[in-house]
Amino acid sequence: MFRDELDMLECRLRELEHVVYRHVLVEAAVTHRGDPKPLYYAENRERFAAWADRIIYVKATGLPRGDDPWLVLHAQQDAALPALEAAGVADDDIVLIADVDEFPPASFPVPDPAVAFRMRLCMYAVDWEYPELHVCSVAARWDYVRRRSLSLVRDARGGFPVVTGGWHLTWLGGVDAQRAKLGVHCHTEMRPHEAERIASGRAYRGGEHQSGKVQMIPVDVDETWPRWIAERRCPDSWFRPR
Repeated sequence: MFRDELDMLECRLRELEHVVYRHVLVEAAVTHRGDPKPLYYAENRERFAAWADRIIYVKATGLPRGDDPWLVLHAQQDAALPALEAAGVADDDIVLIADVDEFPPASFPVPDPAVAFRMRLCMYAVDWEYPELHVCSVAARWDYVRRRSLSLVRDARGGFPVVTGGWHLTWLGGVDAQRAKLGVHCHTEMRPHEAERIASGRAYRGGEHQSGKVQMIPVDVDETWPRWIAERRCPDSWFRPR
């Protein structure tokens, strides 16, 4: 799924250039909360012309309306299913179910039928690291996915064998970008004091986790990070203030 993460998309395309055969990018003209939004990828396709033959673009329409943003999220995820069918995916092909900011390891065991990835988690900046690994993305055989759905398989990640590796890089872009995300993300259960830690910049500047219960660990980016980050080609705002 894609909202407006143009820089993250470039990082992903570069990092997974020799890992992923096709990227199915799903964009909608509404946020998960149902508010109108531009089609950012469609408006910026020329930036990604080098990967045009490897991106299958899906404009998700007919998404559910209501007060539950998770229903919208699941429907947007599953909007990729017809595109995968049309692409002629074989039963044994591996489908990676991941958000744009989740990077699998470069290699991993072939799932049968699926594996989940326990990733290093950086929040607010690429050099603020959460003290525990985070299970998020799933890789599954297409035959297993198509008899269920992308969203169901992703949400079942807690029951799959786990492979350690990869990155989840979230809430990046500095305080302004983080404030903007507060207005569109799915986690409506977030309490006001949690949102305030992000909106005030305390999370970005000081590594204070939004829960108030965890302190992010300051780390130095090295060659183990995605290459576009390690080479400092990403936006400066992805790094914590020093």
